This record gives sequence, C-alpha cells and structure tokens, in this order.
Amino acid sequence: MKVKFCFISSFRKGDKALLCLNFAMTLVLSFILNLTAVGGNNIINDLQQVTVRGTVTDGTTGDPMAGVNVVVTGTTTGTITDASGAFTLEVPNASVTLHLSFIGYVSQTVPLGGRTTISVVMQTELSQLSEVVVVGYGTQARKDLTGSITSVNAERLLDKPAFNVAEAISGKIAGVKIITAGGQPGGGSVYIRVRGTNSISTNNNPLFVVDGIVGVANALQILNPNDIQSIDVLKDASATAIYGARGSNGVIIITTKRGLAGAMQVEYNGNYTRGHRQKDFVYNNAEQFLYVLEQSWRNIKKYSTSQSWSMCPNATLLPAGYSSNTTYSDFPHLFEKVPAGSYSLPLQGRDGNYYRPRFDTNWEDVTFPPSNSTNHNISIRGGSDAARLGAFFGYTLNDGLLLNSYFNRFSGKITGDFKLTKWLDVSTQIGVSKNRNRTNDQSFFSGGISRAASESFPVIPKNYPDDVSVYGAYAGRYGENTDFPVGEADCQSPWQVSNTVETLTLRSQFTGDITLNFKITPDLSFKSNFAIDDNTSKYNQYQGIRVSRATQGMAVINTAKSFYWQNENYFTYIKSFGDHSFTGLLGLSWSQYKWENDNMNNRWFFDDFYGWHNIAVGTYAKPSVSSGDGMNTLNSYFARANYGYKGKYLFTITGRIDGSSKFGPNSKYGFFPSGSFAWNITEEDFAKNITTLSNLKFRVSVGQTGNQEIGSYVTQAFLSSANIALGESVYTGLYPSSMANPDLKWEKTTQYNTGVDVGVYRDRIRFSIDAYYKLTTDMLLSVPLPYSTTVGSVQDNYGSVSNRGLEVSLSTHTIQRDHFNWYTDLTWSANKNRIEKLGPTGADIRRNSWVGGYNTILREGEPIGCIFGLNRLGTYSTQEVSLAARYGFSPGDVKYEDRDNDGMISFYTDGDILGCTLPKWDMDFTNTFDYRSFDASISLRVSYGAKKENRTNHSGEDRQVMDNSKNRVLDAWRPDHQNTMIGQVRPGMGGSYYQTYPDTWWVEDASFIRGEGATIGYTFSKKVLGINRLRVYANAKNFFVLTKYSGYDPEGSDNDNMGDSLVPGMDFYMYPRPTEYTFGVNVIF
Repeated sequence: MKVKFCFISSFRKGDKALLCLNFAMTLVLSFILNLTAVGGNNIINDLQQVTVRGTVTDGTTGDPMAGVNVVVTGTTTGTITDASGAFTLEVPNASVTLHLSFIGYVSQTVPLGGRTTISVVMQTELSQLSEVVVVGYGTQARKDLTGSITSVNAERLLDKPAFNVAEAISGKIAGVKIITAGGQPGGGSVYIRVRGTNSISTNNNPLFVVDGIVGVANALQILNPNDIQSIDVLKDASATAIYGARGSNGVIIITTKRGLAGAMQVEYNGNYTRGHRQKDFVYNNAEQFLYVLEQSWRNIKKYSTSQSWSMCPNATLLPAGYSSNTTYSDFPHLFEKVPAGSYSLPLQGRDGNYYRPRFDTNWEDVTFPPSNSTNHNISIRGGSDAARLGAFFGYTLNDGLLLNSYFNRFSGKITGDFKLTKWLDVSTQIGVSKNRNRTNDQSFFSGGISRAASESFPVIPKNYPDDVSVYGAYAGRYGENTDFPVGEADCQSPWQVSNTVETLTLRSQFTGDITLNFKITPDLSFKSNFAIDDNTSKYNQYQGIRVSRATQGMAVINTAKSFYWQNENYFTYIKSFGDHSFTGLLGLSWSQYKWENDNMNNRWFFDDFYGWHNIAVGTYAKPSVSSGDGMNTLNSYFARANYGYKGKYLFTITGRIDGSSKFGPNSKYGFFPSGSFAWNITEEDFAKNITTLSNLKFRVSVGQTGNQEIGSYVTQAFLSSANIALGESVYTGLYPSSMANPDLKWEKTTQYNTGVDVGVYRDRIRFSIDAYYKLTTDMLLSVPLPYSTTVGSVQDNYGSVSNRGLEVSLSTHTIQRDHFNWYTDLTWSANKNRIEKLGPTGADIRRNSWVGGYNTILREGEPIGCIFGLNRLGTYSTQEVSLAARYGFSPGDVKYEDRDNDGMISFYTDGDILGCTLPKWDMDFTNTFDYRSFDASISLRVSYGAKKENRTNHSGEDRQVMDNSKNRVLDAWRPDHQNTMIGQVRPGMGGSYYQTYPDTWWVEDASFIRGEGATIGYTFSKKVLGINRLRVYANAKNFFVLTKYSGYDPEGSDNDNMGDSLVPGMDFYMYPRPTEYTFGVNVIF
C-alpha cells in the first residue's frame, strides 16, 4: 500500500475569510487576556511581593552600569538598571535568585538570601558559549551547536544608522553577500546571497523567517531595524535542512523585540541624516561640450560617405551653397552675440556674427542635490510574569538624492506573551507596515534619470528666465535638449522629469501570529502556531505630454495582492540523564500562498490634468490591460534529534519531507536529510589544563536541501494566442507556448561543511573558520524547444552548479584597561562558483542582449556572472592605414583583436569572457572603543577581484555629440594624440558611423576599500529629568571609497539591470550612492 505523507489541495473561496475570522478571534482573546492581566485580577495568583533595590558597577572602572538586565531566575520578571546603575524590582519573596547580564560581561547569579538591597560588580567577559542562538523551530546554546550559524545582536546590528535590514546586516556576517542597486531611497533592489549562487533559473535569495513566520515577503524593506532583537543566519545544510525545500539558499531568522516583565519601559530612538553625492560623474561643461561638438563636425567627411548637415551649428563648416537654420544665430534664447575672439571657441552663425552660450548648467548638481532624512522609533514595554506586553512604532522618511524622490514608512507592532496556566503559554503579535515610495527615476529611454543628467546639454537651462524680450516663447519654460536640436530628440531634462513625472509605489503589509505552547511534562512540550502575511501594493505612474512625446502622455496602474498563511505544529522533548543529553523535535506544517495582479496603461492624453487618476481619459486605440492570479501550497513533515555525551561529543540529525503543488504528480514529494557532529575539545581532560584555552570545537556536517522557487504551474502545458493573417483577413490562432512535464523533479543542493571554533584568554580572542562545498544538481531550467517540433519551452532538470569557499571570523578584546576598552571584529569570506554542467548539450547560454550583442554568458567550467565582449586594443594610428582598411576602418577608429584572424571583427567569434562580476573575496573590519562615557567605532569594507561593466561608455564615450558626453571623451584620438583608447570624435547625427561594443574598455576593476561607517557617542552617566539612559551620537556612512572604478560606485547596478539576479555588476547610469552624516539620540525612560 502506497503511503502519502501529505495532502495538497486548493482552498475554497471562503477559506481565506474563515482563516481571517479565526485569527481575529484569537486577537480578541489576546486583548481580553491583556486587560485581565493588567487591569484586573492576575491570571496566576502572585505571592506576596517584595521590593528589591540594587546597584551595578563595572569591576574594571568602578563606573555605574546602565542597561544591565536583571531577571528573577526561572521567570520572565525583570528590569534594567538606569543611568546611575540602580534598579528596583518587585519579586515574589526575598529568597529568590536574580540573574544579571550585559553584553560583554560575565553574567552573575545572585541569591537574595533574605536581602532587599544588594550591590553587584560586573566583570568583562567576551565568552559567548552560553549565548542562546535561534535555530529552526527552537533555540540552542552556542556551545551545543554542530552547524554553521552566525548571530548578530541588536547592539551590533545598529552600530550605524540603517533605514532597512539590508543596510543593517551588510558586512557583518561572513559568507553573506549583499549588494543594493544604488542609493535609491528605501534601498531599491537588493541582491543577497548566502555562500554563492546555487541556480540559474530559480530564485537564489535566502529564506527569511520573521518571528516564526516562514518566508515573509519584502523583509529587507518593510522591517524596521530598530524593532529587531537578533538575526541568526543558518548557512550549512545541517542548520538549513530543517526547512527542506525552502532552505537551499540559506535561512535568515529575524527575531524582533517583545514585551518585558517589570515596570513599564519607554524607549525612543531618533536621528536626522544629511546625504550628498559621494562622487561626481564628471560630464563636459558648456565650453567642453561645444569644443567636442565643433571638432566632431570637422571630422564628418572622414567618417561619413553620406553627410547630413542639417544639425551642424557652425556656419563656417557648412558646404558651399548649403543653407541651414540651425546655426548659433538661430538660437538667441541659448547664445548671445559677442565680438570675434572674445570667446574661446569661434562659434559663428549664418548671420556672420560670433556667439557664446548664455548658460552653463551642471545637471548633476541640479538633479542630485543634498538630501534630508529622519527616523523616529518608540517602544513601550512592561507587564508582569503573567503578561508581558510590548508596543513598537516607527516612522521613517528616507529622502533620496534625486529631486522629489523618497521612501516613507510607518511601522507598528503589538506583542503579548501570556502565561495562562502552569502548562499553557500564549504568545501573539500583529504588525503593520505602510510604505510610500516615490522614485521618479524615469527617462524617455533606458538609463533612468542618471542618464538624463549625464546627457543633457550644459548650454540648456533648467528653467528659462521670465524675460520675454530675450527668451521669447521660451521664457519661463523648462529647458530641454530639443531647444538646441543638434542631437537626439529624446533626452529629456532631468529637472523637468523630476518635477512633472509622478511615480508612486504604495505598499501595505499586515502580519500576525498566535502561538500556543503546551507544557505536557517537564521534558515534553507541544507548540502550535498559526500566522498570516497579507500584502497589497499599487504602482502608479504618469508621464506628462512634454516628457513622453512619442506617446503623448502615458498613465500606468499596476496592483498586486498576496496572502500567505501557515500552521506549524511540533513536539519538543528535552531530557538529560547522567552524562547524556537528548533533544528531539517532531512536527508538521501546512502553508498556502495566493497572489493576484492587475495591470493597465493608456496613452495619448489631451491634457496632463488627470494623470493616472482617470486612466480612461487616454485616447490610445489599444490600451494595455492584463491580469493574473495563482496559488501554491506546501505540506511538510520534519524531525530533528540532538544527542550529547558529557558535553564533548555532539550529534545532530534532521530530516524533512516536503510536498509541493508546484511539481507534477510523479515528483510531488522530496526528502531532505542532514547530519552533523561536533567535538568540544575543551571538555576533554587533556585540554582542561591549558589555562589559556577557553574554547576549542571541531564541526563537520553534510546535508541536502531542495528548491521549489519556480512558477506555480510550470509543469503544465499552456496555450497562447496570436493574430494570424490568412489572405486579407486576420484571425486569432492558438499555439502551444509551453509543454507539460509531470516528471519535473526537485532541484537539490548537497552541502559539506567543516569548521573550527577557537577561544583563548577567557574568550578575549575568538576565532572561527569554515570551509564548505555545495553542489546543486537537477537544476530547474526552461529549455527552448526546436522549431521543428513546436514553439515555446519546457521546464526540465538539467545542469549542475558548485560553490566552494572559506569563511573566517575573528573577534578580540584588544585592550582592556581602566576606563578604556578596544574591541576588534573581522570577517573574511571567499567563494568560488563554477557551472559544472549546462543544459542537455552543454552549449553556452548567452544572456543580457544589449548594444553590440549579448553582454553576459553562462559557460561550463566558468562562474555564473561572466561578462562577454571584445578585446579593445586601442585605436588605429596613422601608421596603420592598411591594417585599419583590412577591417573597413580608418586611423582614429577603435581597434579590436581579431581572435580567429579571419579578417573580420565578429562579436561572437572574436569575443570572449572578460571577467566575473562577483568578487574573489570580501572583508569587513570593525574597531570599537569606549572610554568612560564615550564610545566610538569605525568600520572598513574591502572587496577584491570583481569586474563591472561600465555601460555608460556606450553613450558617454563611443557615440559623441548625440548628447552630452563624459569628460573623458576629451582624451579622444587626434592626429597629435594617437595613443588613446577612445575613437576620434564624429557627429553621429550627421551620418557618421561609430563603434560601440561591450569590450575590455567597458569592463573595469570594481575592487574597493570603503569607509562603511564611523560613530562617536556619549552616554550621560547621571539620571536627568526622569531619564534612565541618554545617549547622543554622530555617524558618517560611506564616507570614502578607494577604487579604480570610474562610475558612481563599484558595487551595484542601475535599476533596469538590477533585475538580473545572476549578474549584479552592470552599470548603465546607476543611482548615485550617498555619503551620509547622521546625528541621533537614544533615550530610555
């Protein structure tokens, strides 16, 4: 008899309403419990309370310590010390024991023994062996870990101000690579990898688990970093396999702050940030632009056999008998008459007079002025052992460098933890996040507003003065490139776009959960969790008639909705007997994800008044309308067993069975096991005599995880429609766009890991090193079908990818003196990616078709993220006339290598791999200092070996005068300057040919050293105006970058190319990343 491990079916239409009703009822119940616990009779009868008072001081400096956690052992009743190191705590009786803890200090257990007043001295200690780490479906002491897990606490997470989670964790965890698109407010698109890229066609982002909710959408953008208590990253298979099909790319577990037992605590964190461009792009100014313009027209006969003189502005260059109305004298709104020789360039109009420009606009300054941002967060926590409550609210206004761009976020969360009986605890929370993101990063073609700033003519003003006598019909108008028609007509003024284009993304997200924790026996517990994640987003855009001339105004409205629910249930058994310890976990999980979207756009508006608010006003004959919806479900069964002998030998075994609706009936289920072993050498008798050694552990693990990150229905066959002309009539026809594959299997990643953890001198020096090897097989690929059989594609299992790497972490308490401490943290990681097998034939897969051809390539034996192009050798000199002629070129043209020596330059036969966009290694280095009440830190980030394709060379250098150019074009070939990589200038709009291909000149070294952050702060040691703790600080972020890369930033891509999750380093005018200076305050009442 065949046993089915899970059952997957579609929810009926009413199920979502029932789930919401169920959840609402639990919230009402929680609210009633809240009122009962706080305002009425306690749920559990408390014993007679006793008030205990105490002080806590630093054993090294003798100074009072603020923020020390004081908790009654075995309960959640507790408080923290105020600015003077004092605390007051209500305890059940004077015989209880208090536990005091503070990061970086040895925790102390203090029996009261009838006392009601105590004094405690804390000693510094870096040991983290007793630290509790969050793992899948539970927690473990760090000393008992057998897998590779890295933790970041709230203090380190916010050592520099951050507007989102990606900024907060960047560089803090070895093996986690985070790249943001650029400096967009809100963070923009984010590339995040844990130990490399595993797959080609599926999602490579890690799984985010937030307070037990698995797979929270938009976690990097919607979560408020100030609400986070800790982040734990599960990296090897022994840690991630418990999440099965969802853990192949690593797991990031985020635990947010909750309520506290004890007196109510109110905390405020706020800051103000001023941002400005870290680097200037350096475009031609008015004089340089006109010089290039003049020189290019002087070269037209050399590079064009069919000249077009209609755009030549200098009358002296026009052929005899040619009349033009586009000379300098024809644009009095831009050029003013001057005596001959009074301007550096002889700009002559057809009236015989000489001219100079009226304006010299720095479009970069106009488009990207300094920004101002604010961040405000408040938390209220308190309660009793029976009911711990918390409320957290945040408001963020992240102002972008681009005019009128911003990210506005409001977040709120309420938590409650209730002890109903001795055997039942209930925890619940609801969270809301509302975002409003205005980007305005829009231009008439690819490249966005950064390209418009680069290519706008400097002789054009952002606005013409209101002087009709001088500027005529242009007075008071926006300036545009078309006002001086010597180039492309489509480059719009970035000032005009920023002020007239409205691009808004509105997103609302609601999350909530309720968890029941049953204590069945002292060793056995059962936990049941129900959670939801409800998302709604709406994208609105309107491009005015003047901005989008080709479409006469365009309005876009896109809406998207998604709803996710999960129900997880599991038993946990913890038992120690003699020298043996055992922990067992057994559970099952159900989850479902539904989505729906609607998209529409219309064109040809007679007026800009309505914008996107009334899209039907557009008169386009065929407005675009589309919609879609879908659903997928996952049922899972999981187990884990941990065994330890004398704390020396630790074993962990996990297994998970996943059943997914995304796969066909023949391969719906997958089994994902793992095993790991750790040897605590410091527990051995021979090691206990080594007094300097505080920790030495060896770890090894192996495991397998799956990947189901494909569409909901890719295993099924689909038909598409198209118009077919038969005779003089057009009919609608159907054709198979994809073929069914009921045998499609799970993509699987097998990972091997070995690691060593070392601590010496009471853990004043801590060192960890991990080596890993990952192999992904049965990759999920969309394989094109031969036209001889049918059009379309089929999803199939082909290919394999490997990742191997090394991770190092080092933490030291470098100096420990009276009143002064110096701490150092270093992370270093290297990952080598390789495509082992590709598709059924092993043939190359060319990707990113753009100017000149496909810019990236997937090839067996090479890493994912390779750039493809020609080898630019320089330019042809006047001594190479015959060689240039062989290829149809002239001296002054760009010279490429003819790799196959066939007498032709062909992009695909002469091109080759030019580098990889991912670094060979990354390192982050942080030093933290404290002296009495002062604290300071500085963080540096180093990345080596990445290449980046600077596509701005296409429009900024290779083709001149069609728009403004990069300043580097002044180094172009001239008869007296032939040793250069840039071809001789020529007017592309005059009929001249130009050469532009992805090549070695475009591909630049993107290695860098970055000043990631520097902070200085002061904490007031005395209680002032009822404030228990007051800290003020100043921070600088991204305050310097040392790099050879010539663009805005060596990391990231422009918005259009950031959508490619495999190749992050493609730069066609990315959004500049700002340097930010922040002033902030932290207050605890």
